Order: sequence, then structure tokens, then C-alpha cells
Amino acid sequence: MEYTQITLNDWMEMKQKLKQELLGVKQSFVRIGYALRKIDDAKLYEQDGYKSIAEFAKSEYGLEGSTVSRFMSINREYSIDGYSERLKPEYADFNRSQLEEMLKLPEADREMVTPDTARKEIRDIKKFNQAEPQEGIADDVTDLIRHFGEDNAETLEKLYQCGIADNLYDNINRLVEIVNPGGSRSYRKGLFFLMFHEDCLKYKKYGQTPQRMEYREFFERILDAFGGEPEEETMEEVTEAGHERTDSEPEREVEELAAEPQRDSRVEREDPESGEHEPERIEQPDPKVEEPEKTVISPAKKSEKRTEKRVPKIMENVVETGESVPKIMEDVVEIEKDVPEISENVIETEAKVTHQIKLVAEFFDDAAAGRKSFELRKNDRNYKEGDVLEMEEVKDGKKTGRKCSKRIVYMMENFEGLEDGYCILGCELL
Repeated sequence: MEYTQITLNDWMEMKQKLKQELLGVKQSFVRIGYALRKIDDAKLYEQDGYKSIAEFAKSEYGLEGSTVSRFMSINREYSIDGYSERLKPEYADFNRSQLEEMLKLPEADREMVTPDTARKEIRDIKKFNQAEPQEGIADDVTDLIRHFGEDNAETLEKLYQCGIADNLYDNINRLVEIVNPGGSRSYRKGLFFLMFHEDCLKYKKYGQTPQRMEYREFFERILDAFGGEPEEETMEEVTEAGHERTDSEPEREVEELAAEPQRDSRVEREDPESGEHEPERIEQPDPKVEEPEKTVISPAKKSEKRTEKRVPKIMENVVETGESVPKIMEDVVEIEKDVPEISENVIETEAKVTHQIKLVAEFFDDAAAGRKSFELRKNDRNYKEGDVLEMEEVKDGKKTGRKCSKRIVYMMENFEGLEDGYCILGCELL
């Protein structure tokens, strides 16, 4: 690969130019919508013999009716004065897919969305507005924040490790990075929908308008809910009482378990690339084993609900049933949510789905010969890369009995020009 050296000024200029080009693309959405609205309002399409703006746009530009409608709606909602070629400044950093999703949000709820908000989270807000909320779980903001801590035990633990109880106001930027590392995050519970942004939080109670909350208040409420002085317990006490393990302990415990004398001195380790197993020698521990250090357990550790789900159960099974070291290693790895190998193993072992789909006769020969290496499909089957398409030829509405199989190797969704709910599948012949 050839590398190009550029100066800092050139790099800054390149980024600024790219930003301007992207802004031009967003402005084009508004300009296209404006032109379509002008043609529609004056019925200019009749001059060319068309009966509607949809018929005109389809014939002249290949635009589907739903696409035409969205362009016009984007112009109506987001252009200056609601009928111009210019995008409102407050929407300049949003992309088209975000603007489209926000069309069906009440105007007040759009305050909960920022340019960093994922399209899925915008849809989640719409679903929250449409669904009947579950009462009796989080009926006020205090309950909402308490449930957030209980449902996100690892995050809560990191907040206490970072010093939320001792030095909240000096560490507030680090604490924000812990609860909102990606710049945008959502949480839904009971009557509330909570959105995390870079500079603040916004929450919405069902049927009401969104409210703003500063991170300072959020962390203060965390302390009110869980206390400011975590109790100290040794790891032995935690194991016996069935409490959770802290995030800083997994590696040491794995080493101790693997080094127990009653275990086999050899374990098999799976190579994530080849999938083959190779023996690995585990060194015998020093007979003089030091007493384990005391571990700080945050108040969240007291939640019985989460105690039932995590490591103590695994540790208990290991002691009672004497499982082999490889099994222990697998169980411990499965609970370490941030380890990259987890996603690799999931991909390797995830069961692939075979979809039986119909293909009209005029395309079947090209698909069966490998010349047609793509499929435009409505994604109502939750297609995934690696899935298999078993394609059956259909002629005059009847199956001919001819079949061919392809594997999905690439998938494109939410791309400009694609209808909502549709995808393009790149396929290889099997």
C-alpha cells in the first residue's frame, strides 16, 4: 500500500472540503424536495402528459412514489420557512436517514436527537411513543436512574472505581466517558426513555415533553440511589455469599483455577484463526500461595437479581462438579463482554440460516450461472452475511423445480436510493 505524506494544513483543508461536500449533499435533499413541490403545486407535470407528480418523477427520474414523498416532506419540515431551497442551520449536521426517521417524531421529541444519534435509537423513541408503557417499574426519575445502575452493573462499578463517591466534580469528564463512551446512548425503562448525549442527558416520560438533565445531577442521583461508601469484602466472602466478581479480578482467578493441582496440567487452546486445538502447558503454582487481596465491591453488588446471573454461579459449579479447566476457561471468557475474541467466536459458531426464496425465470439462468451476483430484496427475513439463499425458479406463477444456492457475502442497507426495509445482497454461487 502506498502512503502519501501531507502537511497539517493540507489535512485540515481536506477535512474542511469534505465537510462542505457532505453539507452540499444534505442541502441537495432540500433542493430536490423544493423542486418537486414547485412542480406539484403548479401541476407542471401535466405539460408532459403526466397525471401526478409521482408518475412524472418515476418516468423522468426513476424515483419511487415513497421517495418522492420523503423528499417533499424533508423540504417541508427542515427548510427555512418551510418552503425554500435552504436547510435550517440546526439540521445542517444531520444526514438524510436521520432526517427521514425524525419526520414521524413530534417536534418536541426532536430535541432528544443529535447528529450522533443512531437511526435505530430514533426508531426506538418512536416505538416508545407508540407502545403502552409498563407501569410500576420506573414511575419517576429516581427509580429510572436506580434501575439504570442495576441493569448496567459493570458501568456502575467503573464509576465507583473512578471515584464518583470521593471526587465527583473533578472527575466528571471521566465519568461521562464511562456511562456514554460512544457519544450517544439510550435506555428505556417503565414510563421513561433516557438519551445520553455528549454534554447532557434528556429524558422523556410517556405522554410528556422531553426534559434536560445535566450529568452532574445524574451522578448525584446515582450516589443517592447506591450510597457513597462501598463496603469491603474479601473475594472468599464474595464467593461464599454468592456476590459478583469485580472487573479487575477475572485474569487472576482464571490463573488460580487453572493452576489447581487436581486439574490436568495440560489444556487445549483454540486458535481463533485456524479453529484447531493446540496443547498449552500451564505452569504449576508456587506452593506458597498468598492470601487474596481484599476487593472493593460497589453497592450495586447487593442486587440479588444480578447476583443470580454472573460469576458466583460459575464458581459454584466449578467447585461442586469439578469441571475440567477448558470448561472453566470457556465459562469465564463468555462473561467478559469486552474481549474481542468473543465476537470472533460468535461469528464462527453462529448457525447460518437457509432462506428459501423464489426467483422469476427471466433472472434464474443468470443467477444459476453466477453472472447475477446480487439480489435486491425486502429484508423481512433478517438476512445476515453467511446465510444461504436457496433459490427456486418460478415461471407463470408456478415452481419449475429448478434450484440454485448462493451464500450472502455482502449486505447493503439504509443507503441513499434504497427504499426503507429493502437491502442489496452480494452473493457467491455454491
